[in-house]
Amino acid sequence: MLHKRLKEGIMFGHQDDLAYGIGWYKVPGKSDVKEVSGKYPAVFGWELGALERNSPYNLDSVYFSDLTDKEGKPIPVLFRPFHEHSGNWFWWCAEQCTPEEYIRLWQMTFNYLTETKQIHQLIWTYSPAASPVSSEDDYLARYPGDEYVDMLGFDSYMNTSDPDNAANVYINELDRNLLIITDLSKKRNKIPALTETGLEAIPVENYFTGILWSTISKYEISYFLVWRNAINRPDHFYAPHPGHSSCEDFNKMVKDKRLIMITPERGL
Repeated sequence: MLHKRLKEGIMFGHQDDLAYGIGWYKVPGKSDVKEVSGKYPAVFGWELGALERNSPYNLDSVYFSDLTDKEGKPIPVLFRPFHEHSGNWFWWCAEQCTPEEYIRLWQMTFNYLTETKQIHQLIWTYSPAASPVSSEDDYLARYPGDEYVDMLGFDSYMNTSDPDNAANVYINELDRNLLIITDLSKKRNKIPALTETGLEAIPVENYFTGILWSTISKYEISYFLVWRNAINRPDHFYAPHPGHSSCEDFNKMVKDKRLIMITPERGL
């Protein structure tokens, strides 16, 4: 189905969208994105941290019962293990393990979940950090193999520490990596996506239309997902919330017919 929808447009995603936002937590049906635009994201991102301890909820206090529908049937999940592996901040990253060790780790996890645990609702997503990647060879340096991967993505954020040059660096990084994943997806029959992106606190008023959407809309990808709106950190948000200066620009992007979101009438 995700393959078919590539021709229809690009889905908008937001991390933890229904769980909390600026000034609220766990209000049924509430969403900062919906409050601003009248629509819900088409893709929702959730953390899996604490699942390994049999916790009923993740490290952001979101309950894992999001993983089944009202009838108890498993919901298809875009599963993105060991992400941003080209960086140096996680124990599975490039400076912490060799490419061979990373590939064995991925394949072991895949075989354990699919064969031992018989979990078949997962869409396996390979997702390095964009900044060290400059070629297909770089992108595939730790690739576990076509039989272990369904989706090709990458994570890329706009840096606010160098405002004069940040937009150009970010746009070039997006262009370079979007070209890589869309080309590879066609060759390998995979689904391309921008798995994480955003600009913290959105200080640039035309960020959505003038920088992000104007760049990614040139490519045929499944979705892009901006990071969360934290309840306990007022300057840590990546989607607009009511009253923020980026709301008007965000709604201009929402009006583009190629952007896919969910209207309240369709339900969640």
